[in-house]
Amino acid sequence: MRSTKNFVLLLVIFFCSISCDPCLNANCSENFYFKILDKTTKQDLVFGPASIYERDSMILRPCADPVLISNTCGYFSFVNVYNNNLYASPDYTLDTVYLRLKSTDIDTLIIDYEYIDSRCCKVQGFGKIRGINFNGITAIKNGNSYIFEK
Repeated sequence: MRSTKNFVLLLVIFFCSISCDPCLNANCSENFYFKILDKTTKQDLVFGPASIYERDSMILRPCADPVLISNTCGYFSFVNVYNNNLYASPDYTLDTVYLRLKSTDIDTLIIDYEYIDSRCCKVQGFGKIRGINFNGITAIKNGNSYIFEK
């Protein structure tokens, strides 16, 4: 009987410690969502009827190397899709990254971050994106997505 009480007490303590952990669902990175639109027609160049880019060929890199996967650049992030929005997870220590749309089309992103302190993250914080310049032009944010016009 006593061992059962102790077991139940340990079980309660265990579940309380898990559910009370402030780091349990901590966000230690920030994705950014974006659309690539034609500058003149405002048509989506990835998902629209006149698309010219394929999502599977896009990556975010710290250098402008046109080779899809090479060891010259180091860190890279594949571009993913959520509800017809593209998104990527940049390394917040880099403020300049390159969006490779295809081997002959590489764009420059300058990302402005605000550092957020958090003991829950491996490096004690992360960069929250405040804004993005796309090829030298401030990208407009529409809802959750940045609009990159080409």
